Amino acid sequence: LPTFAFAVDADGDGVDSGSAAFTEGFESELQGWTLSPVASNFGRTTTSGGGRVHAGSYAGGWTSTSGSTYGEFSRSMSFGPSAQISFWRGISGINSNPDVQLLIDGVQQTLSCGGLSNKWQQCSYGITEGTHQISIKVRSPGVFCSIGCVSVGHWVDDIVISAAVDNCPSVANPTQLDT
Repeated sequence: LPTFAFAVDADGDGVDSGSAAFTEGFESELQGWTLSPVASNFGRTTTSGGGRVHAGSYAGGWTSTSGSTYGEFSRSMSFGPSAQISFWRGISGINSNPDVQLLIDGVQQTLSCGGLSNKWQQCSYGITEGTHQISIKVRSPGVFCSIGCVSVGHWVDDIVISAAVDNCPSVANPTQLDT
């Protein structure tokens, strides 16, 4: 389950009724996320399954080549003032920027990213207050032959959203799904 850091948790679901931090490290089955496409080779990955991880044992991405396409993790969340999303995006193969994109309400955002360190790069973006659809798109692995052929994979890990707001402060719902 996703985990939440909280200060005042009136309904006992781990989400503060004010500002909170939502984290997704892919260490347990994904709940509250919509995956597209729904495919056996997209979702949680491990190093033994052909993926890369930034921390822990799992990350999000593809476990095998699936052509030149994108997979998407998405969810709707409510945000308080001064909200921010940050995550690590990783690459294997050639040294270039990982092809992991952030979309808010369907619009691709320009990310502020640090330098590549051990083929991982931390990115962040400020989010306005309100309810938004958050999507993280990860390009599937592929073989690129511009200068010799090389297999390149892309992954996302350690998603942190600060100032996430409990969407139902009087009823426990730790996944923050609207039910």
